[in-house]
Amino acid sequence: MRVTSLALAGTLAALSGCRSGPAPLPPPPVTAAQPPAAVQRTPAPKPRIALVLGGGAARGFAHVGVIRALEQEKVPIDLVVGTSVGSLIGAIYAADRDSFDLEWTAFKLERDDLFDYGVITAVMGMGAAKGDKLEEFVRSHVKVQNIEDLKLPFAAVATDLNWGTKVVLDRGPLARAVRASSSIPGVFQPVQHMGKLLVDGGVIDNIPISVARAKGADIVVGNVYDKYGTRNPLYRVMVDGYFRSLSRLLPRPMPRRVLEVGCGEGHIAGWLTERAPSTSLAALDLSPGMLARAGQRYASVEFVCGNAFELPFASRQFELVLFLEVLEHLPDPRRALKEARRVCSGQLVASVPREPIWRLLNLLRGAYWRRGGNTPGHLQHWSWRSFRRLLQESWTVEQTATPLPWLIARCCLKGDA
Repeated sequence: MRVTSLALAGTLAALSGCRSGPAPLPPPPVTAAQPPAAVQRTPAPKPRIALVLGGGAARGFAHVGVIRALEQEKVPIDLVVGTSVGSLIGAIYAADRDSFDLEWTAFKLERDDLFDYGVITAVMGMGAAKGDKLEEFVRSHVKVQNIEDLKLPFAAVATDLNWGTKVVLDRGPLARAVRASSSIPGVFQPVQHMGKLLVDGGVIDNIPISVARAKGADIVVGNVYDKYGTRNPLYRVMVDGYFRSLSRLLPRPMPRRVLEVGCGEGHIAGWLTERAPSTSLAALDLSPGMLARAGQRYASVEFVCGNAFELPFASRQFELVLFLEVLEHLPDPRRALKEARRVCSGQLVASVPREPIWRLLNLLRGAYWRRGGNTPGHLQHWSWRSFRRLLQESWTVEQTATPLPWLIARCCLKGDA
């Protein structure tokens, strides 16, 4: 009986101890799963689109068609850059952004609206027309007076006649800027503007893509023609013939130090580096924008900004100097050839369009009728005889080639033949 009482007492004590311990914790509350927070994305910056309008009377009306097509496709234009007739069309469009009015203005345009020919002007001046009518035409068709007041940012490209350099006109009197950009040498008198004597911008840069790029354009649209990249089968045959003839005239082996004057976007410089990778090649041009793009394509070439009349190189620094499709654009090719002699210790290879074949081919394809077939920007014109005479003034002509429609000559310094 006593054992039973003790057992009962122990059981009660154990139960009492369990009641005095901590209470169990409640289970955690169940919460619904939260959706992940949405990631905020910064919208990509809108690309800046530039409309670039080049020179050439026939191309002027094509510009209007390009602008109409861009409007129909709702392509936004943020900047307009023009050379020669492209500056005229571009200025009118930048003022109103209305392609219909632009097309109507172009349709009504007559030669007498722009050209003020005169016998005295032709005899006493540097052009057959003064250009006053052209300037007045712009004033009468554009309401604003200054470039800064246009609805779209605008720049006209002209050429400094004294220095052969490109001049970008993006502020000041609009009509004067268009007149300067459109003053074709021999047709209009040069224009005094901003302390410079200016002529048609096509002399230096007929399609001023580099100006648009320098002003921040991400995309460039307009009438652009790349003769080296053309798919036209006939022109492709002629370009291939040019490069075959050039290849035969280049000295072999290629000299160690070579300079190309007027390299543009570096097409020929790239071609040369593929043929002679061990050659140290320098390539010079006036356009920083073109040189920047060329440098991205051809990293092994030393691209230098400068002009053909004052080459930024030491005397006799190069064993070969190239003037390929450059001399016809220069107001004073003799001065350029003299400067080439200074930096050259060996040979010169030069090429130019062959006249009158070049003009005839332009006329046959319906180009530049009002210019008599002359390509915009061509200030000089040579037959084979006249080109040879030019070279022989300071060089000895060694070998020649005539791939249609060009003239190519390899020369050496006089006394080295």
